[in-house]
Amino acid sequence: MTVVEDSGFSAESLRELEVVFSAVAGWATRIKIAPPPQEAGSMLAADDAALASFEVSHAVQGVLLSAVDHIDALRALVVDAKMVHSRAPFTLLRAALENAATAVWLLAPDVQSERLRRRLRLQWSDALDQVNVKNLQGMAAGLTKDEWKTELRQAAVDAGLDATQVVQVVDRKVTFRSIVETAGDESATSLTGKHALLCWMISSGIAHAQSWAVLSILKRVETPGASPDVVTATFSAPEMELVLLAQVTMLMLTEAWRLFDQRRMA
Repeated sequence: MTVVEDSGFSAESLRELEVVFSAVAGWATRIKIAPPPQEAGSMLAADDAALASFEVSHAVQGVLLSAVDHIDALRALVVDAKMVHSRAPFTLLRAALENAATAVWLLAPDVQSERLRRRLRLQWSDALDQVNVKNLQGMAAGLTKDEWKTELRQAAVDAGLDATQVVQVVDRKVTFRSIVETAGDESATSLTGKHALLCWMISSGIAHAQSWAVLSILKRVETPGASPDVVTATFSAPEMELVLLAQVTMLMLTEAWRLFDQRRMA
């Protein structure tokens, strides 16, 4: 596998990206085949049985697919198209990191009630977005916000969650900031919540063209503008930061797959 040679990246950085993309190849193959069933007696099989319509395994498979899809898109840009955009790689890595972290967040707790609580919290966020989208389209949302709240609370009760956990399911919308930080702390890797959160914030900042991220992270070459008070800058992707974020994303995604396989086997 050869990555783009005219990116301005050092040979060492290119080799480090090759390591990430080599792992991606295996994941990209895996998401194209039907996932193996949960083994009877496994934690994941028990979780799915406890929640019925809101299976933990379905949610995990969905975010794993999305995480791999985004990081494989980065591989296609860098390896196949031989292009390193200044900002798009960070947007792709942000999506991959968010989804990988969500899988870890759902699977990491050893206590079943916490895994179920998180799964229902994720569904509550999904439901709120669905209601808002349908309202914007002027269409019936299926279930209203209050109906979703009732259904998810009942699912929590039926699954055996305690009164406090039942309230927490629909208390507030879970955020990716919280998910990424918690996943970093709970992963069995060298990652920490602070480290994972920092990488996510950098990716998000560049994706949203926030000045703190663009001016402090991206490489730039400044030239005089039309007037003395105007400076024109050309931006490009910084190799050290891009490689680091790719490696962090790979760590989180590796942990997500490890937990998925561990939880689905008896």
